[in-house]
Amino acid sequence: LTSVDEFRSFSQSVDVPVLANMTEFGRSPLLTLDELRAVGIRLVLYPLTAFRAMSFTAGSVYETLRTKDSQQELLEILQSREDLYEVLDYHRFEQQIDSEETGIMSTEQKQAAGGSCRRKHGTEHCWQAGTRPDVSRLSHRGTLRTCGIRGSRVAAAPRRTGGPGHAG
Repeated sequence: LTSVDEFRSFSQSVDVPVLANMTEFGRSPLLTLDELRAVGIRLVLYPLTAFRAMSFTAGSVYETLRTKDSQQELLEILQSREDLYEVLDYHRFEQQIDSEETGIMSTEQKQAAGGSCRRKHGTEHCWQAGTRPDVSRLSHRGTLRTCGIRGSRVAAAPRRTGGPGHAG
């Protein structure tokens, strides 16, 4: 569609919600959301806008690195690690991956999986799978104790070391 009138005519000719695929440098004029709404468009995609901006910015970044030998001048335009982690919800996924891949689970995760520990070794428990599917091992303060847990959903994993509550 190459004009506002064509958008209007098309959206009035069908009895379904109409989607506008608003790519830059195409045949369609770059209309605002209000203009698109006014002619009956109900959904809008901007499929390449962010990619084109990132690609352009990447060229500028590489030029700066080539000519200045450092990213120092770029710091003001870069996303901080904290902001990136927030956007990605990084810490939640890191905890999920740790519990799935290493077999280490918090007390709450272990209880949710149907397990319980009859031995209390402090307030924090780190669960690690044993060699038998019905046994989990509790690693705490440099010791390794076996607790009989039936129905454990923890996958077997190599022993993890370091950090609070982990044998090491």
